[in-house]
Amino acid sequence: WTAGLGTWAAVFWALRRRMGPVTFVERQIAHLWAASMLGIALLFPLEYWLGLPVLTLAPVLGIINGMVFLAKAGMLSGEFYIWSALLFVAAGLMALFPDYAHLIFGVVSAACFFFPGLKYYRQRLRAIVAALRGAG
Repeated sequence: WTAGLGTWAAVFWALRRRMGPVTFVERQIAHLWAASMLGIALLFPLEYWLGLPVLTLAPVLGIINGMVFLAKAGMLSGEFYIWSALLFVAAGLMALFPDYAHLIFGVVSAACFFFPGLKYYRQRLRAIVAALRGAG
């Protein structure tokens, strides 16, 4: 899972760089992403070193990602505070319902990426349409 996301991140970053200069904010978000990936990857050996069953520390995923979205809220939009709060709540729910922890995290995490992505996608489409109307 970690290797897959890391590979995706490397491909995404290479594609992004081909589109032109990387902005300061994009670089900050990339560093947040990298830090979260390292934190998540280190949970696995940490569980081993502590003698814990695999995925015992899964609720920490919600905490790590909640921290990332909190920082993104400060850089991008206050709307990300909502997603951050949902991830922190998800961490608690994951601890309370360990049999459903990964389902809880998957649904909340997917929403946290999908809905802001949809918002920015729609903004981009509106900008393209406006530019085309202005050119025509």
